[in-house]
Amino acid sequence: MSYLNRLYQSVVIIKKNWKILIPSLYSLFVTILLSLAFLYINGLLSLLVRDPSDLFVSGGISVLTKKLSSVLLSQSQIIKISLTFIGFFIVNFLAGSSLLAMKYCMINDALKNERVSLRKGFREGVSYYFKIVEMRISVFVLMIILSLIIGLPLYILSKYFGNTMFLILTGVVLILLFVNLILLFRFPVMIRKQIKPVEALNECLGLFKSKTKEISIVFGISLLIMISAVTFFEYFRLIISDYLYSYSGLYIILLGFYLMKEVFMRIFNSISDVFIFISYFKLQPQENLQHT
Repeated sequence: MSYLNRLYQSVVIIKKNWKILIPSLYSLFVTILLSLAFLYINGLLSLLVRDPSDLFVSGGISVLTKKLSSVLLSQSQIIKISLTFIGFFIVNFLAGSSLLAMKYCMINDALKNERVSLRKGFREGVSYYFKIVEMRISVFVLMIILSLIIGLPLYILSKYFGNTMFLILTGVVLILLFVNLILLFRFPVMIRKQIKPVEALNECLGLFKSKTKEISIVFGISLLIMISAVTFFEYFRLIISDYLYSYSGLYIILLGFYLMKEVFMRIFNSISDVFIFISYFKLQPQENLQHT
């Protein structure tokens, strides 16, 4: 099966099994609620309520940042905001892990031509919850360690050879991309083979050594899907945001656009996830699946 056919099959699977999208959409709902709660608890919500246009017009984010900075300095809320941010981040991470487990199990069922349901996805996802958490933490720690290994020497060199912040940021971004490339199939491997996260990571390393070209192409296509989606929505935003604001001042329209963007980004992300699962199944010739 060609890569374009796999991508087409990914869209078809999402269309036939639309329930796969529900965990991602629920994750968006949870994120919005937590964000609003964070702003409300720290007394920052009033800034947006007074003039929400700062979120949408050109240069508005920098204006909003200055307002937030003045609030932080005047009210000495830095510690409070830091603690609540960490707390909400942990809650969002844990809730997101359960929804990820649910979504991946539903994708796995769809590729095995089994019935896809929210109840079954939730039940199977519960058994993978702690594995998903462990996997995400392991990959995060790995990225931090590699970033420090690359970033610290560059930071030290900047003391003698001038500012190298651009090189540091570039190095960190490349590390993030490289880790995601090598460990691209970490979730399909763990769920399909029902193995521990560490074993799945080790298998991903071996798989990358033997299938470097295949995995690189799949990673490139999945990355292109998300970049194309982001580029389209940002270009569309630049076209309509200033016009709508100056013409009517209807912030609710622009807010609706941002919500629509987030919904569609999660749809594209789910298509990308299915594409990655299909590509992994394709690497396993012993698995006779209709969709591959």
